[in-house]
Amino acid sequence: MLDKEIIDEWYEKAKHIKNPDELKEFIEYVYSFGDFPGYDEGVHAITAIAIASSWCANEYYNITGFQASCVGLQYLMHWTYDYSNLVGISVRNWSDMLYPQCQHRFEKKISKDMFKALQEKAQEKLDNEGGCEAVLAHWQSIVDGVIPFGYELTDDIF
Repeated sequence: MLDKEIIDEWYEKAKHIKNPDELKEFIEYVYSFGDFPGYDEGVHAITAIAIASSWCANEYYNITGFQASCVGLQYLMHWTYDYSNLVGISVRNWSDMLYPQCQHRFEKKISKDMFKALQEKAQEKLDNEGGCEAVLAHWQSIVDGVIPFGYELTDDIF
């Protein structure tokens, strides 16, 4: 099991990678710690390498903070999820609850376009997949226009 200090060091070093040669050295450095007996170390290694790769690429592309947030969402969609099953994702920063101007981020609203995509995905699943009775009924209710979990439709996308 690796010390927390080593993992913290990876993350700190990752933020300062500026070119492909440094990236290669960083990856080799992380790999030099060998096979990880613990469950978490591989997660931290992959995350640190992904962050280092992003900082390296940013030296070339020089993207904005907003674009960086889009990179993060694209990364989530393509690494974490079965993209064919994805209607959309949302990431919530709970620290935003500290600021009253962020209230809209915590309202139970879904855009009309997102709900339409959800209805289409529910119909696709009804047509092509089986499931337990409760799941099938839930999908059908979405197709029928019932907005799940107490959400309300909105014209706004944010």
